[in-house]
Amino acid sequence: MNDPNASQIAAFKVALESGGLPAGLGYLNSLTPHRFTGLFLSDGEMLRNVALYDRSDPNAAPWDAFPMLHSYCSIILATGESFSTSSAMEDPRLLDHAARESVRSYCGVPLLDAEGHVIGTLCHFDFIAQPAEVVNPELMLAIPELIAPYIGAIEA
Repeated sequence: MNDPNASQIAAFKVALESGGLPAGLGYLNSLTPHRFTGLFLSDGEMLRNVALYDRSDPNAAPWDAFPMLHSYCSIILATGESFSTSSAMEDPRLLDHAARESVRSYCGVPLLDAEGHVIGTLCHFDFIAQPAEVVNPELMLAIPELIAPYIGAIEA
């Protein structure tokens, strides 16, 4: 049986090998309407943005660390499961979330270490509402394994 994501995974690998994490995230971002695609790692109560692609500024540097609870990544880190919202302002799960008024749409998957512990997230997000259903969850779940060696290089 053919993997329907095989061509996108192959294209992601080419981007990653030729331009590292920024190019890989840029490719993933091109598949969605979201402005940002990022790789975030947990650092205690803080969240470190180790790679970021900003469609409005493709050369933007990763953001400074910020409190974990100010991001939807905190939900993934707490549950170990993927999380998405198309419109945070209309999502009853996010009524009291600190990011609700700034980050309006989000689609993320967990990043796992070699022992299977959630150490971070790979996500698409935007300051405006975007349809979550346009993000291919199977593709997103395949990517963390491919970027694991790059995460190790960041952590070293």
